[in-house]
Amino acid sequence: MNRSYSLGLLGLWLSAVLVVGGQVSGIRFDNDTWLREDDPRRVQFDMFSQEFQGGEVLLVLLQLDGPLFEEERWQRLYRFETALKGIEGVSSIESPIYGTVIIDSGESLEIRSFQDAYQRGFIKDMADYRRVFGESPYAHKLLSADETMVALSLRLDSHRQGVLRERIAGKIDDLIAEHGLTDNAYYVGDAALKRALDQATARDLVMLLSFAALVLLVFLFWACGGSWRRTLLMAACTCAAVLSSLGWMVIFGHVMTAVSLMIPVLVAVIAIADGLHILSRWSGLAHLEPQERFRTMVQETWLPCLSASLTSAIGLGSFVLSAIVPLQTFGIDSFVSILWAYPTIVIVMWCGLWLIEGQVPHQQQQSRSHRWIDWLKEQTVGQKARRWVRAFAFVGVFMVSGLSMIYTETSFLSVFFEKESRLRQGFDLVDKNLGGSGRVDVVLARDEVEAYRTIKALQGIERLNETYRDLPLVHDVESYLIPVEMVHRAFSGKASLPSDDEQLGQELLFLEFSRSESTRDVLADYMDFDYRKARVSLQTPSLESNELATLISQVEEQTRRKTDDFIVTGFGVYIHTLNDYVLKTQVESLLLTLFLIAVLFSLQFGFRLGGAGFIANLLPLASTLGLVSWLGYPYDFATVLIAGITLGLSVDDTIHLLHHYRHKRKQGASVDEARQHALTVTAYPIAWTSGLFCCGLAVLSLSELVILQRFASFTIFGLVMAFFVSVLFLPALLGRLRDKKDKIT
Repeated sequence: MNRSYSLGLLGLWLSAVLVVGGQVSGIRFDNDTWLREDDPRRVQFDMFSQEFQGGEVLLVLLQLDGPLFEEERWQRLYRFETALKGIEGVSSIESPIYGTVIIDSGESLEIRSFQDAYQRGFIKDMADYRRVFGESPYAHKLLSADETMVALSLRLDSHRQGVLRERIAGKIDDLIAEHGLTDNAYYVGDAALKRALDQATARDLVMLLSFAALVLLVFLFWACGGSWRRTLLMAACTCAAVLSSLGWMVIFGHVMTAVSLMIPVLVAVIAIADGLHILSRWSGLAHLEPQERFRTMVQETWLPCLSASLTSAIGLGSFVLSAIVPLQTFGIDSFVSILWAYPTIVIVMWCGLWLIEGQVPHQQQQSRSHRWIDWLKEQTVGQKARRWVRAFAFVGVFMVSGLSMIYTETSFLSVFFEKESRLRQGFDLVDKNLGGSGRVDVVLARDEVEAYRTIKALQGIERLNETYRDLPLVHDVESYLIPVEMVHRAFSGKASLPSDDEQLGQELLFLEFSRSESTRDVLADYMDFDYRKARVSLQTPSLESNELATLISQVEEQTRRKTDDFIVTGFGVYIHTLNDYVLKTQVESLLLTLFLIAVLFSLQFGFRLGGAGFIANLLPLASTLGLVSWLGYPYDFATVLIAGITLGLSVDDTIHLLHHYRHKRKQGASVDEARQHALTVTAYPIAWTSGLFCCGLAVLSLSELVILQRFASFTIFGLVMAFFVSVLFLPALLGRLRDKKDKIT
């Protein structure tokens, strides 16, 4: 291989890498979409959002320096909210100032906002304001009992949610500072949760890549024996692979999610691992002539590196089967990125080593003795080998027994954010002071137009409301009974509901035609245009998945006693649907990965030798999954990735060891000679690559997202387990395969 050919091949491939990696400027962050558009729960949620919500709700929680109902403080809040209404993308505000009240003007009843009624003199003073507000349905929902905690419910433009969230929140922060309202503001609700997730994803991408680059550079310099030329070569192929992984996301039209944050880090450690194996063989062949050295290195590294890349791609790519959109795109992006990384790594490493060291005269290889490798060789023969096989088998069986305690969790607060995070503090404050931050919505449907304009239908919903209020996890229930009761009290002076169809019809007509520019459409949140669908909203605290599952089951049971035509929906229910898909994803991805790796091992190493390698890789997999359950952690969007990724990465070590074992056996060596040769050649690079994987994944533990911290911890455990399985259990198991039939051909 001449120098010109090397430079040409290297330049051509790096040009292709730059074309793919150049797309990285178009990367977008979005954690909104979790189910496909045709998924039944997604269809129900989209229908519900369009008909009743009309956009996301962002709850701004303000901790005031005193009670709201003092003139100066009220005026400051009024000016602040007036400015809020001018922010593009805020379609409406519901608050103690812009909530709806029915006022007797002396000539007629009018629907007005609290602010309008106060400024026009219909509410006489702050004491009267306090009384009127206390009698409204907003009491203790938008204002705490001590009147110092105010909640502003902002409805955001439904068509531009992802674009507007961050800009709106930034403007709100500026207005809070400008009006001197509080030093203690929180954002709560679905929009706040998604915004925090997008922010954390963007911050983590920059932080994780920066820390990963620093850690891996130090690791590479150490692994390369202090050689800057080799370190820079390894860094070049790693950067090319990582840049390409981000570029492929953009090419496929995928967004960066909290799940796909793992891809660039995983691609980096996989690239360096293959590079270290190539570098190890290049160094081990230093006694050969340059041309022979290069040719032998290529022959001995192209297949194991390809097989290792394939198994890693299979382990990560198997998530393409998932019904959870971020996991599905993770599978596609990681599969393509790892396969693309393979030629990037081998071409850059092969050509680079040839260009910088290929013309150096050959030298006698200095044999390096590592006591720990000698110790490993002693442990994998005779009685000691049998003991290690039994010990690992026992650990595997014990750990996998923990799977009997498996459970899932998809609550975004629990999965993504720490208990001490500011977001969760805001949710906790709403749960404690304002009735609850969670909602479960029931949409009831009738076939006939104006079905819910009848007193019979109204009374049916009243009975349902009482049934829901009796459920332990429900704090309050809202339906169109609230505005109907408000107007009935204004008409009759009684805090009750109308008693006949005529009264109900008049009061609904009043609600429909007595709107003004300063008031919200009080019926639109609970009733569709032709009165065929009614919404009942159950207010709850923020619930874990098991609590939400119990509540949904109870709501469905109670509602089914009244009607069969209903759906239980809302953002919390939409996310809870992912619970079923998490376990389904785990089973499907794991079975596919195991099947494809079993086939690959059988084709490459034969049934018996491949079977030994396959069994060895089941141990770290089973141990890691079992540990998750033994420690009481749930399976979530990241935990479900651990099995496939641990298997995909741990198989790499097995492949390299089996490759050298089989190669030596083909040359006529005995089982013991082949096993000891395989350990001599691979134990050192396996130790380095295992350390590399752990260092790279440890960077993920720096994330502010719980999902990445947990993923890093358990995957590191799996890789440590995989290291000991590769250098202890598998060589010992190979010794147990010796018999007259054990002939590698």
